[in-house]
Amino acid sequence: MSRIANRPLTKATDPHRFTDLAQVLGAILLLLVPAFFYAAQRADSLEASQRVGDLESELLAIQQEREFIELDLQRLLEPRSLTERAQRLAGLSASDTQPAVLAPESDFGERVLLASELVDGNR
Repeated sequence: MSRIANRPLTKATDPHRFTDLAQVLGAILLLLVPAFFYAAQRADSLEASQRVGDLESELLAIQQEREFIELDLQRLLEPRSLTERAQRLAGLSASDTQPAVLAPESDFGERVLLASELVDGNR
């Protein structure tokens, strides 16, 4: 039987009292330390998970922007679009029933050069 059952319930004066207290405190520490480590690891895991989610959403936004830029680039590199831009840069106005009319511009030579480079660069 234990010491308590064999003795009256009075204040202990023997040295076992401190040993029992040390054992209880040791058991409490053995239970609490892993709990604190688990809580810290869980917090780090949640933070990392949140960061991964933020980076994935950022990556999705960048991929969507890239697709938009690629579509815009394809539209700009179409032959019809290049021709229209070259005519606009050269100051030409073309219609189906009239021949092309040159707009009076002082930098006309530069515009024609740019327009011809655009058209030639497409071929």
